[in-house]
Amino acid sequence: MICCGEIDALAPETLSILQEQTRAIFETLPDVILCVIINPAGEVVAHDSNGAIIPLHPLVSNISLMKRALLDFGASINAAAPCPAVHAKGETQAISCFTVGPNVLGVVSEAHPTTIEWYSPSAAESAIQPFLQALTQTFTSSVTE
Repeated sequence: MICCGEIDALAPETLSILQEQTRAIFETLPDVILCVIINPAGEVVAHDSNGAIIPLHPLVSNISLMKRALLDFGASINAAAPCPAVHAKGETQAISCFTVGPNVLGVVSEAHPTTIEWYSPSAAESAIQPFLQALTQTFTSSVTE
């Protein structure tokens, strides 16, 4: 299922591009079950669950809280720059949050426990980098238009 929000804030062309970009993440990265873009207010801008019915509210809230906690932690230690990514993994799921301009891209993967055990945050960051660049460009273009 693909869904976009914030219709008034983003042009329909931008929303269409965001849909294509979230779809590309599913087609390229293994085991992804949810891809969601969340704005600074904690609202869903776009999401794709590849046809699965996934309750968004708890995930979006937790992804927003993860990113906010990371920013607060960075501020408390006077970090020179905010951390661009945060990862958490459980027994069968891994959640990665990436900074995309002022927004957050949350990617949830689900796999066998052995696969998740070997989940590598650095490999996830390398694999997602082209998508982050494309999403950042889309948001930058939508602001300048």
